[in-house]
Amino acid sequence: MRLRVVLVAALAWAAASRAQGAPARGDPQEAEAARQSALRQLIALTNAVAAGSTVGGELALGWAPHFLKGEAGQTYVPFSLTINEHSRRPSAFLVYMRVAHAGQAPPIGEGKPGGMELATAGLAPGELPVGGVATRHRRSSPYGEASARLGLVEMDREAARGPYVFEDSHVVEVEPGDEVRPYRLQRALAVPPGDYVLYVAVSEVGDSAAQARSAVLRQPLLARDFWGGAVSLSSLILAERVMALPAPMGMRLQSRRPYAIGSQEIVPVAGRELAQDEEAAVAFQIYGAGLGAGGRPSVGIEYLLLRQAGDSYVPHARLPSQQLDARTLPAAFDPEAGHQLGAVQDLPVSRLPPGEYLLEVTVTDNVRATSARAAVDFAVRQR
Repeated sequence: MRLRVVLVAALAWAAASRAQGAPARGDPQEAEAARQSALRQLIALTNAVAAGSTVGGELALGWAPHFLKGEAGQTYVPFSLTINEHSRRPSAFLVYMRVAHAGQAPPIGEGKPGGMELATAGLAPGELPVGGVATRHRRSSPYGEASARLGLVEMDREAARGPYVFEDSHVVEVEPGDEVRPYRLQRALAVPPGDYVLYVAVSEVGDSAAQARSAVLRQPLLARDFWGGAVSLSSLILAERVMALPAPMGMRLQSRRPYAIGSQEIVPVAGRELAQDEEAAVAFQIYGAGLGAGGRPSVGIEYLLLRQAGDSYVPHARLPSQQLDARTLPAAFDPEAGHQLGAVQDLPVSRLPPGEYLLEVTVTDNVRATSARAAVDFAVRQR
């Protein structure tokens, strides 16, 4: 998704760098003071955007979210943020995120980063089977070796003093070899179901005296409700690979690896375009399925692949169906322990002619005789 956002060309960080140079790497107090100064500027810029002002110039950022069931009534939203037009090779990016209720007025004044008490709440391990592309895909993962358990970074409701549903900030270091454009980073947020406005503010950080640039993305955010009791599907995640995780991950990795779900990690495709010589899969979770004999669900999954023809999509192929029940689920699968049903389906990309496609997934709850449907679109280009 390509969004138009606000660009500001002069930030306090850049001004401080020109006046006295970037803070010494060995002085954490100076580095933190500079970070807080830049963060206050980003918050003030975000407040101005929330109030409707425009600060000249444009910069395109890409934002691609997915919606899954969190815990304690929340919706978990991992997303990829693409910085398409940064002006140089910064050593890091400063990122500030805010989720406000739709129609919520911004605070008066500059704003400050105080009041954020963050906690980490872990999701119970899910059962997301590893697909065929899990171990053999040719693309290298930009996230290194996988580790284990999904953590939700969310506001501690009792300690939080800020006015927003979610608020967070962090510095994203650009690893050597990752300076290419566009730069893609992944983070996540967790909010109750509802209608919100998301703000993501980003600024370049570096040692150069060149002028740092900043941008604010403003985007409506409708957090889906997966807690209604009826069968439902998470977002369908177009994945370049699904990897088994060997061990639980620490908090630092959790914040950088938001697609580590249960005992697997999903690596989303960058964008929606696939080459014919690439492999890909679709991964998702299933919620609210009724429990039959032995306390196990019984769910059937059908996959219909459609190809664009003119202004509409026409059926192209059916992919192998799947059945999740007492016969096929792992022995350790326990809905009472919070385990989630999940599925992975390989996409036959190498056998698809170039074009635009839509994959429809229909899940049938055999216990309650109800169904749910979701879809994801993608394009195939010639190898």
